[in-house]
Amino acid sequence: RRFINGLGAIDERITTIAQNINPKRTNAILGGETHILAGRARMRDRLLGCTFEISPTAFYQTNPEQTELLYQLAIDSAELEDGDTVLDTYCGSGTIGLCAAQGARTAGKRISLIGVEKNHFGVRDANRNAEVNDLHGISRFIEADATDYMQHAALRGQAADVIIMDPPRAGSTQAFVDAAAAMAPRRIVYISCNPKSQVRDVRAFARAGYAMTRLVPVDMFPHTDHIETVAVLEREAAR
Repeated sequence: RRFINGLGAIDERITTIAQNINPKRTNAILGGETHILAGRARMRDRLLGCTFEISPTAFYQTNPEQTELLYQLAIDSAELEDGDTVLDTYCGSGTIGLCAAQGARTAGKRISLIGVEKNHFGVRDANRNAEVNDLHGISRFIEADATDYMQHAALRGQAADVIIMDPPRAGSTQAFVDAAAAMAPRRIVYISCNPKSQVRDVRAFARAGYAMTRLVPVDMFPHTDHIETVAVLEREAAR
């Protein structure tokens, strides 16, 4: 209790204190058991005109100023058109896709958004965030592994106009790349926190018929050698 009180006294902006338990010895940081020790079960933040509620174990970028720059860059790179179907993979709490849908609505365009995320709490937050921002009518979020979902979607003949992907440091998979190419989007926006895995995946996309037309680094972690990068891939036949 003294520890919790001490944390709460550090800064009034600390709204939630949660304890996560991870008994496994793997590269996964978070385990499946979380206890809220103080404050609300979800924190609330605003990005690009949208309000987001985020659970302690759901993914959320940690640099708010640069996050807005990163997401706006990704959304602008998507060049969304009225009537587009947008597939937001590895979507976390739905932040990028919902900001894109909000931006499209502000511009007088209507898109359909499908988000895919394997973290249960992330999907729960994404659906709640869609309601909070009055975007639930044009969006749906699916709890699934991104590669598994893409493979099944490609087999069903599902199409997407734009795919947005923001995978973990390990990057994506060859099966994901093959399925994405089969869905034939005109543009893929690939956000990465690991240039090495992104290079591997971009080469795989090139073999599948997608050329990288733009690559922009974003300094999300000042005073470190880590960066985020936004790559824009376009289908060769559509150029």
